[in-house]
Amino acid sequence: MSLRTALQKAAVSAFNALSDIPESATYRSISGSQPAYNPATGSVTESYTDYTVSFVFTKVKEREINESSVIKSNDMWALIPTMNLTPTPKIIDSIIRDGAGWNIIDIRTDPTEALWKILVRKG
Repeated sequence: MSLRTALQKAAVSAFNALSDIPESATYRSISGSQPAYNPATGSVTESYTDYTVSFVFTKVKEREINESSVIKSNDMWALIPTMNLTPTPKIIDSIIRDGAGWNIIDIRTDPTEALWKILVRKG
């Protein structure tokens, strides 16, 4: 087993040890790179797949807001081990938490690719 794989598995174990802190939410993965427009009907359709997974949601830090032109005070970080999320996150995807949609603003991972750190904004 590679060191990267060992660290990814350790991230899953650590995440599971958090007990009731992770929240169940829906990760909505949009198929393709953008919604499809049908000129005959004038409608826009999105093809997507929903995944029910658990995230740890954390508030952004004041320092992050001050050092970034992208991060806003009401944004949140959605953290999830990479092994727990089937699709690779994309900016066009979204997270549905307590019935509210959160748009993905930025996607980060650590050097071992053990944890997704997804910046989301209620929208």
